[in-house]
Amino acid sequence: NEPLRGAIAGGDRAVGADSDLSIDACYPAFQDPDDPSAALVFDWWCEYVEAAAGSAGNATACGLAAPPTSLCNWNIAAGTLSPLNVYTFGVNVSSPSGSETVGSSITVTVSASAP
Repeated sequence: NEPLRGAIAGGDRAVGADSDLSIDACYPAFQDPDDPSAALVFDWWCEYVEAAAGSAGNATACGLAAPPTSLCNWNIAAGTLSPLNVYTFGVNVSSPSGSETVGSSITVTVSASAP
């Protein structure tokens, strides 16, 4: 019995506030080696630190509506993220029974325009 495994595809990145952002945890990024066709559950979250606060700032929930737990990706439209902020997007992926969970997160730095 192998555990769930995975990480958000593409890792940390920089985007412009005027660019779409797609975060992908779909197969093969996350998988259940014992049952590759398992309907995994995706619990997405997001928080950010305002650029003016720097690394000493407190993380705040980003206020975006997370995708349904059945979706393995999160698509965020251009203009949604505030420029000059640093966001952390994460997902906790569980087996259908909930007996196994693995998480991953990435940092997204948002500039005023495409980097």
